[in-house]
Amino acid sequence: MSTRWSYAVMAVLLAGCGADGTQSGTDSGPADTGAVDTGVRPDVPVGDTGPADSGTTDSGPVDSGATDAGTADTGPADAGDLDSGVTDAGPADTGVTDAGPMDAGPMDAGPMDAGPMDAGPADAPRTDAAGDAAVPVDVRSVGCAMPLGSITLPGTVAPINGITRGASTIASSTCQGNTGGPENVYSLTVTSTTGVIIDTDNPATSFDTVVSIRRTCGDVATSVACDDDGGSTPGNSSVVRTALAPGDYRVIVDGYSSNAGSYVLRARTYEVSANALCASPTPLTAAAPVTAQDISRSGGPSTTCVTNGAGQLFYSFTLPANSQATIRATPTGTTPTWTPVVRALDNCAATTCVANATGGSGTVATLALANTSAAPRTFTLSVSATSATATGTFDLSAAVTTVVPTSVCDAATALVNGATAITGNTTTGTARATRCNTTDTSNEVFYSVTVPAGQRVSVRAQPQSGGTWRPRVRAAVNCAATTCQGTPAVATTDGGEALLNLDNPTQLPRTLIVSVTATTGTGGAFTLASTAAPLSPARTPYYTLTSITGACDDVASGATVAPTAGWDDDSTSAIAALPWTFQFFATPATHFSVASNGFAQLWPSMTGTPSDEYSNVTIPTAGIPNNFVAPFWDDLSPVSAVSAVRTLSIGTAPARRFVIEWTNWQSVSGASSERLTFQAKLFETTGVIELHYCTINPVNVRNTGSSATVGVEDSTGMRGNLVGFEFPGSVATATAFRLSPPAP
Repeated sequence: MSTRWSYAVMAVLLAGCGADGTQSGTDSGPADTGAVDTGVRPDVPVGDTGPADSGTTDSGPVDSGATDAGTADTGPADAGDLDSGVTDAGPADTGVTDAGPMDAGPMDAGPMDAGPMDAGPADAPRTDAAGDAAVPVDVRSVGCAMPLGSITLPGTVAPINGITRGASTIASSTCQGNTGGPENVYSLTVTSTTGVIIDTDNPATSFDTVVSIRRTCGDVATSVACDDDGGSTPGNSSVVRTALAPGDYRVIVDGYSSNAGSYVLRARTYEVSANALCASPTPLTAAAPVTAQDISRSGGPSTTCVTNGAGQLFYSFTLPANSQATIRATPTGTTPTWTPVVRALDNCAATTCVANATGGSGTVATLALANTSAAPRTFTLSVSATSATATGTFDLSAAVTTVVPTSVCDAATALVNGATAITGNTTTGTARATRCNTTDTSNEVFYSVTVPAGQRVSVRAQPQSGGTWRPRVRAAVNCAATTCQGTPAVATTDGGEALLNLDNPTQLPRTLIVSVTATTGTGGAFTLASTAAPLSPARTPYYTLTSITGACDDVASGATVAPTAGWDDDSTSAIAALPWTFQFFATPATHFSVASNGFAQLWPSMTGTPSDEYSNVTIPTAGIPNNFVAPFWDDLSPVSAVSAVRTLSIGTAPARRFVIEWTNWQSVSGASSERLTFQAKLFETTGVIELHYCTINPVNVRNTGSSATVGVEDSTGMRGNLVGFEFPGSVATATAFRLSPPAP
């Protein structure tokens, strides 16, 4: 009960007594003995037990909440139902504050109680308006706009307990394209160059996490490190290990697919070498090798080639003009067991390697480089292990000599189809650790050959007279390729001929690297020749193919096309109407459907069963799908929250074009940062078809067409135009193809 209210009301009552001149006596009875107010129901008036007043009889109504203050009341009866908080005029109550349960009745309509706070236990938390259980505010995700906390390294950081919930608001990570779970973000400040390990590798982590570090939270292109499933407790936790320069970063805790839950985030540091960052490489020269390099003090893993998750150390190497070099990374120590990898890049921003080589367990990795230009060329080299947990040391050296034609892949000599055979010698070649399909380590000599469109080139190598060794001939799309084009040819007898046939069924010429090596002995001198002839049966394309400059249309205002349940791996849209009738292989098409795997089918009506076939084949092929336009038919996957298909009709009749764009897709084996955006355009009246490539990330050779079919095919699967089939480099950013129908 409020003492302040009691005094105030008592003062009002006392001021009213005797004001009308009818009451002059005083109460001579003992103090009021009424019970202490319990505060939970209206007061029950307590009768005065003292002797009768000696003054005039009290003519007022019975007290309704206040004890007689010694003189008869002359004011009106108390009109309130509930206790108004007035204490009686007797001695102060000696009872204790009400500690009983909260009043369950209706809310008191009277003035707010200004008395002491309820001394009972704290109220139990209630659910919020959305119905979820109350949780601390600092574990609710607000995306990039407001990080949940801050981390400063180097320094001691206590484990962070967190929960992800809600919807995804951040684009997928570089190491995992399917990250549709909600994200939590933390700011990271690095005050000096250091090695950083950030992980969710803890038994309390309840879901499949993906953890990344970025310079800019919402820009996946600024990612500096990322990991999915690198942890062991549980197996789907994440461990990010990299070297960071001083600066501000963002740490993003994401979930694979739509996963969310609780996690424990840890951040700690480790010592790194000065050359753990690409921006500060250690110089390497032929005269000054580097020794005792500690692989455990390495930085972040490679994202260009041989992407095995192991940290790298960086070196700069300048190769003089018209020179070749052999780079060797040799594990050292008593019993080295780790496997070295050497990479060569043009610079730190490169998305592909110039060359790479992998050694064996505890054995040297040997990389061959060549500079056939008239000016020096500087390379960035990186050395790593094949395992992120490897420890040990290595020496790095370079041997430089003058370029010998054919001796290194970068200096391959061109073959002329149909020309007189040339001579070569395997003893002048290079022993490469990395080569396509075979594991032999004998010397190779290198040539290039162009296979015309629709033709077969036959390459023959044979030891010169008296040679008893057996040659092997193989072809690859470039010097870094580890997969051969066709099956390598090997002579079946000593001194016999090795014959390699290279077919090109497409409408574009293809240039390949051809190497000759010995399968027995050290090899020696040989003759080499190539001839070309049309494939049988001869290809008869319907459309005329022209290579043009890419010019992608802006389709942001176009219609979004998607299956009812949204895009998924191997899915297709419903059949929809074209804005006009398009002549496809001289047959009217009025409708279309789009597949997630990079092709669109054309239909003569609403009737049909769209295909979502992911396994691409050559063109033409009778099996499904048929009647399609394929800018990039391969096994593609949508990138969570960013992949789309849009269509737009541009221009006015009769010169309109209908554009279908696949926006921000990825190959099924690629990372979400390896985005593919491409368009198919259908031109009204002329019947021309164009295939345009807006963004093709070449970091993964598959993105350039090594596993894709490019072209068009009619409804029977008997006619078609094959532009590209499983050939790296078939497509590239800002390139395009035009397919023109025959004149009427």
